[in-house]
Amino acid sequence: MKTLYLMRHAKSSRDNETLADFDRPLSKSGKLDAAVTGQLMFQKGVLPEEIFSSSAERSLETARYFCPEINFSYEKVKRKTNLYAASPRDMLAVIKGIPETVQSVLLLGHNPGLTDLLNYLTGLLIGKIPTSGIVELLYSRNSWMDIEISSCQIGFWEHPKKYAER
Repeated sequence: MKTLYLMRHAKSSRDNETLADFDRPLSKSGKLDAAVTGQLMFQKGVLPEEIFSSSAERSLETARYFCPEINFSYEKVKRKTNLYAASPRDMLAVIKGIPETVQSVLLLGHNPGLTDLLNYLTGLLIGKIPTSGIVELLYSRNSWMDIEISSCQIGFWEHPKKYAER
C-alpha cells in the first residue's frame, strides 16, 4: 500500500500588490494554519518519506511552517517548478517518477490543479481543497507508474478550519 498526501499551500498575503503571483508570501493566519496542519498530521502519525513542493514562495513557506511539526527536515523538501500552476497531468508526471521504494509522498501545491487531481484519482467530484488542507489518498498498487483514474481512496481529509473559526 502506498500513500499520497495532497496539500494545498496555506493562505497567502495580498498586502503587496506589486509582487508577482509566484512570489506572494503567506499571510499571518496562513503561517499559523500551516503549523496547525502539521500538528494534525503529527497527531495522526504521518511522516511522508518525501515531500515535493511547488517552488512558489507561498508553497515553500507553507513547508517551512509545516515540516517542523511532523519532524521532517525542511532542507529535504524537493522543490518542483512544474508543480506551480500544475495540471493533473503535470502532477501525475511527478508522481510517476517517484522511486518504487518510496511508500509515502506529500505533494504541496495549488488549486485548481490539486483538487482536479484529487477528483481524477478518486473518481469523486469534490469542490475544492481549502488552503492548508491535506488529503490522504490510499493507493493499493505496487508501482507509482500505474497510478490512474479512480485508483485511490480517501483515507482522511484535514484542514485547520474544521477545528477553529478565524
